[in-house]
Formats: sequence, C-alpha cells, structure tokens
Amino acid sequence: MWFNRFYDSNFFLVSIYVKDTCLIVTNNRQKNVTLKWIRSIITGYYLYIAYYGLFKLDFNRISHPNWRNLKNHWWKCITVWNIGLQVRYFLLSFLIDHKDNLPKSNIVQKFVKFGNHIQDYCFITLDVPLSILVCSLFWLIQSLNKSLFFPNEMNIWIPDWYNHAVHTNPFFFICFQMFFHFHQNPPIKPAIFGLWVHCAAYVMCILYTRWKTGQWIYIFIGEIINSIPQAIALFLIVAFVFPLIILLICYKLNDFIWKLKIK
Repeated sequence: MWFNRFYDSNFFLVSIYVKDTCLIVTNNRQKNVTLKWIRSIITGYYLYIAYYGLFKLDFNRISHPNWRNLKNHWWKCITVWNIGLQVRYFLLSFLIDHKDNLPKSNIVQKFVKFGNHIQDYCFITLDVPLSILVCSLFWLIQSLNKSLFFPNEMNIWIPDWYNHAVHTNPFFFICFQMFFHFHQNPPIKPAIFGLWVHCAAYVMCILYTRWKTGQWIYIFIGEIINSIPQAIALFLIVAFVFPLIILLICYKLNDFIWKLKIK
C-alpha cells in the first residue's frame, strides 16, 4: 500500500515537471520562431533601404550649392558606413537563423560557427556604438540647426522618410537585437581596438577628402572649427571619446540584460 502511494505521488510530481518542461520548451520555440521572423523582416528592410539608396536616389540631380558634390562623396558619409554594417549584421543573422535549410556540410557548419564569432565581436564593437552615434548626432544637429545639416530644399532629392530610415530606425533595430538576441561580449581590449581602428579609418577618410577637395564632407564642420587645435579636439571627442563611452555602456548593459534573463 505504502509503495503504491509513494509511486502515485512521485508519478504525479514527475508528470507536472515534464508538463512544465514541455510548456517551457514549446514557448521558447515559439519565441525563437517569432524572433527569426522579425529579424527576417528587418533584413528585408535593410536590403530595400540599400537598394533605394543605390538605385533610386539620383545624386546627380542635386543642385543645392552646398550639397551638389554629394554624388562624389555619398559613400564617405558615416551613415552609409553604418548602413553597410547593419546590412552585414542582419543578412548574416538571417543566414544563421535559417542554417537548418542550408546544405549539411562541414563548410556550412564552419561558416555558421565563424559567423557567430563575427556577430558577437562586431555587435558590441561596431554595430551598436555606430548606430547610437549616428542617431544621436543626427538628432542633436537636427534640434540645434537642421538647415546646417540638411536644408529643407534637400527633401526634393532625398525624401525625409529616407533620412529617418537610415539615421533613426537603426537605433531601434539594434536595441531590439540587444534585448532579444544573446551576444557574447568580446574581450574589452580587442573591442576598443576594433572600434578605434574603424573610427580612425573614417577620420582619415574625412581629412583626405578635405585635403583633396578643400571641402568638408559635412558642412557644419567648417562652421564649428576655425583652427587645427579645434579640429583635433572635435575629432577626438566625436570620433573616439564618444564612441568609447557608448561601447563601455553597451558592454555593461549587455551583461546586465542577459544576467537577468538567465536568472
């Protein structure tokens, strides 16, 4: 009798545990499927934005006196560099999400493993800091003096919605990824090194263009600085110090979010 009672009670507890476990697994699978669909939609969004910028926008038609040379320098804008990073990130995420549909081979498995390492390193090192930097500078300049950055006449050639599509929306998409998709933080020193190499390359691109053409890629730079020390201070703060602060905050935030989720 006692054995039957013991057996029944334990069987009941085990059945509850199995049921709860199955519910958790099912919910996790449903959540993963939903997140994959959302990432697929974001990937499509970025591909369309890239297509629109490359093939629909006609920079040759721009006749604004301060922006008529944009046709030669559009690819030097930090926004374009950031969109390139976002396209790479979400396209690679899409392929990794659908790895089960890829051919089963050692090459594919190595590609997925390598892709995950690239995603983890670039996410905190470049993708998040640059998205936040671009969005922050865009809205800061918009609030202080929009005509200096993007005169209203420019809407004739570059729609206002496209401006927000490449400056504002990436911030929300990358934050979504931080909160709902785990990324292992890379070692802090290689992360800082990678960020600063990228920033240094961009500063050199700006300075080379200034030296070659006599013009700044961004008009407002000429309005802000009047001397070499001011130029050095501006580039140090905007291109190195500010991105570093963003990197360190995101580094800690990513740890904080996922430690809470794991608990």
